[in-house]
Amino acid sequence: MGRRARGEGSIYRTPDGVWHASLNLGLGPDGKRVRRHVRGKTQTEVRRKLDKLRKDVEAGVGITAIRNPTVGDWANNWLELVERTRRPSTAKTYRTHLKYLEPLAALRLDRLTAEHIESVYAGLDRRGVKPVSVQGVHRTFRSCFGEAVKRGRLARNPVAFARPGAAEETEVVPLTVDEAKAILEAASTRRNAARWSLALGLGLRQGEVLGLQWDDLDLEDGVLRVRRALHQGRWRHGCPASKLCDPKARRCPQREGGGLIVGPPKSKKGTRTLVLPEPLRLALRAHRSAQAAERLYAGELWAGPPPKAGLHTGSGWVFASPAGNPIDPRRDWQEWKRLLEAAGVRDARLHDARHTAATFLLVAGVDARTVMDLLGWSQQSLVTRYQHVVDELKQEAARRMGALLWGRPDQSTAG
Repeated sequence: MGRRARGEGSIYRTPDGVWHASLNLGLGPDGKRVRRHVRGKTQTEVRRKLDKLRKDVEAGVGITAIRNPTVGDWANNWLELVERTRRPSTAKTYRTHLKYLEPLAALRLDRLTAEHIESVYAGLDRRGVKPVSVQGVHRTFRSCFGEAVKRGRLARNPVAFARPGAAEETEVVPLTVDEAKAILEAASTRRNAARWSLALGLGLRQGEVLGLQWDDLDLEDGVLRVRRALHQGRWRHGCPASKLCDPKARRCPQREGGGLIVGPPKSKKGTRTLVLPEPLRLALRAHRSAQAAERLYAGELWAGPPPKAGLHTGSGWVFASPAGNPIDPRRDWQEWKRLLEAAGVRDARLHDARHTAATFLLVAGVDARTVMDLLGWSQQSLVTRYQHVVDELKQEAARRMGALLWGRPDQSTAG
């Protein structure tokens, strides 16, 4: 007989007359070899037990550590890791992207190739998915299977060799100065008016604005510190029989993991200190006085328990509901849409307020490095989305230099 293949098992008898069999399952999550062992009085009995064990392994019954999981198994495991360690909004995006792996879910992880990944991209292209969106899926796949390489489940990352196709960087379409002024004017008669001034004037992300507490502001010196962000967590089933419960986890009587959650900013660069423009400092002072009057009127009803996290200072939310509780991001988004309508401004994403602030800073002549610091960007490549603004500034610089040295702007390029 030839040598047994891995997974076929081995049978042997010890000097005491007992027959044994072992089955190699590869490496477990800790990198150690995993084996299953059976014994019996006769070789036939042990062979029968070994056959049953092999069938259980093939069916996945009672086996929790197999070296070669499927693509679907690995994607689910990686997503669980992401949901524990990343922002809810980031995990939501990854969850959406990983659904595109369903045609490959049954494929053994170690047999995944760049061609398999490219077949997913081709399918997205046929469905009319925008190239820039395919690039986002590609980045998610690269992170997912890159983790498999780090943990010894793959020899190399096949996504690194896959071609998602070229995608031009999307042009940012910011609000105009007149549109921004109209929004601020419409907001001036509403609660939490200064919230929109922070978005358009400083470019704070939604979670950063809603996560602000009064200890983060020094209105005497005009300083604001971004130290946390508020997010909507994803609900998970907490009941023992989730299959019998409502399909939507948020309706589970024992749901867990959702609600408003406080966490750190998006990146290390997101933790930053900003200087407030004088009009914004005065607006925040007026807002503080208005909130103090609301708190006095609400009395004991003001302020419920803080969201889940250890980042709450107890100083109260800068932007709160009439009862002093933090503002739900979904309600904040709805208020933005109502504000656009009231201001007579075209429909725009809430995140476009951040793009608008970046554009205004560049137009004002602030250098790209400083803009990165103010907005909490961690990658220089983000500035390229505003290249049209930078190019206009370069042209203006050339005109000024021409006027300075030659007296006429149109002679700045003369030989």
